[in-house]
Amino acid sequence: MAIRIPTLNNPQEMTVFVSGPDGANRLIICAGAAPMMISTAPSSTTAIFTFLVGPVLQRAQFVRAIASVSLTKFYVAFPQVLPTGVINPSGWNIQSADADWDDESGQVEARVEIMVEAPPPAFLGINGLSYHISILAALPQV
Repeated sequence: MAIRIPTLNNPQEMTVFVSGPDGANRLIICAGAAPMMISTAPSSTTAIFTFLVGPVLQRAQFVRAIASVSLTKFYVAFPQVLPTGVINPSGWNIQSADADWDDESGQVEARVEIMVEAPPPAFLGINGLSYHISILAALPQV
């Protein structure tokens, strides 16, 4: 089940006039930060986070969207000293990032799947992500 991020930090939006494809006449660029939390407990965790961006659009107005995200606010803890020569692989990965129109809200919903892993006794966590989402829309001419 996806975890909804209800509040975004410093959400910014810019609208640019474009010509196509598929009748699109606006490019809406959304950027900001999304506070979230994922950590290794006990050794590996994968979670899907979702959040809404951009203006409310009708289905016919939405053409397509793309998402790009990066992880922020890392923390790592090694409570015990590991023996010399032991390989202790720890890491994080954005498994996928996608954006599409959400029929319930009328906004674009971003979905981000994140994985973190660290073998015990190490602990790894992430408390945020930054996003850049581009939305193509066919809006009435002003």
